[in-house]
Amino acid sequence: MMSPPPDASQVISDAQVGLWEPPPPFDIGPERPVPESVRVMREELRRLFPKDAKYADKSAKAYADDDSAWTVWFEAFAERTRKAFRRGDEATAVAHMTYMSDKLEKADADARYAIDVDYVENFLYKLSLKKKRWAWTLIPQNLKDLYVAFWGEITPRKMARIQLML
Repeated sequence: MMSPPPDASQVISDAQVGLWEPPPPFDIGPERPVPESVRVMREELRRLFPKDAKYADKSAKAYADDDSAWTVWFEAFAERTRKAFRRGDEATAVAHMTYMSDKLEKADADARYAIDVDYVENFLYKLSLKKKRWAWTLIPQNLKDLYVAFWGEITPRKMARIQLML
């Protein structure tokens, strides 16, 4: 039996308690070329993971014919990591995350955005509870920190709620 939703007067938003601040504007569009640090990361990933990068290239091309869809590229690369988790391919998932974790240590704002917002926020999306638990044990700490900063702490109860939404 589900409990009734809370009365509107009882709901306190994150903004009211100071837990959330809107991010600064991040201009992504055809006028904004791919930042150099992001271009270098993409080229390295193409060299290290050609099959996964080809998938990301194709996904980004579906959004734009130029390089303006670089955020989509990193989301698609996160999808490849997620697919590695799904099929139990630990070597590929760990190789992807190790690269991102190492890059994060020296990242400028643009590269950090690509890793944080486009990659980390997406790589566990729609995994089964069992796969999420397994994947969590493989994720480097700095990537876990980014994930938790966005999605919140992963608790057994939250995992169960997530599973119900899938």
